[in-house]
Amino acid sequence: MKRFSYQGPHTVAIIEDERDIVDIYSRLCALKGLRVVFVAYDGADALEQFKNTVCPDVILMDHRMPNMTGLEAMKKMLEIDHDAKFVFLSADEEVREQALMQGAKAFLKKPAGIIEIYNAIMKLLDEH
Repeated sequence: MKRFSYQGPHTVAIIEDERDIVDIYSRLCALKGLRVVFVAYDGADALEQFKNTVCPDVILMDHRMPNMTGLEAMKKMLEIDHDAKFVFLSADEEVREQALMQGAKAFLKKPAGIIEIYNAIMKLLDEH
């Protein structure tokens, strides 16, 4: 496994409408010493929480969610803080190019493995 040079604790936001997946992401973060600063279950709630929180080091973003898609939420969040770093996760392979063009730093196709998610987070943290 690749070694990363970051010095924790770093922060992560989880934006995902499936509670079981949120639980997996949260456990991964806890296991790896990453602090989850907020969890949102839809894009609109994510945007509100993002407005009221210091920008997390990494944001895990789902695409298909109620009230506002991940693409819409990410676009609005980047208007607030253009330095926000997104790992976009979606089963919709057709949004890959759009997500990356709109500012996502990484795109993972669901179901993504835990190691793949961890490596994507760590790669973005290494860019600090």
